[in-house]
Amino acid sequence: MKIQFADLPDKDLAELIAAAMQEYQRRIESAPTRTQGEPVDQVAPVPATAAAPPRKRAVKTPDEADQRFIRACLRLMRTKGYVRAAEKDRYRDIVKKHPRWTKLNGYPDTLRGSDIDRWLDFNDPRDER
Repeated sequence: MKIQFADLPDKDLAELIAAAMQEYQRRIESAPTRTQGEPVDQVAPVPATAAAPPRKRAVKTPDEADQRFIRACLRLMRTKGYVRAAEKDRYRDIVKKHPRWTKLNGYPDTLRGSDIDRWLDFNDPRDER
């Protein structure tokens, strides 16, 4: 017998739930005590639910010239070359427009301060593409 829960009025559904809980409590109390490691026969296994597949989100990438520019700036910083302030500003603007792409590639957010120093300590732009 299959009960259509959606068709039951709220009062009947509440009474059914209360009766089911009372029966479940009675079964728990009357169950023989078990020792550690003894299998439980009365508990039905919980069906495994398939995990939702991760959502794939498209990453907006900068155009090829901007990607080359970013890699060139990082290469200059690695070789202790000089990157002008205007170029650092352009780098920052590109990164602000494409934060997910920057994070996925592991690039620093700015060419100023300790961020770039830390990045240079652990990354070598010559190893990339």
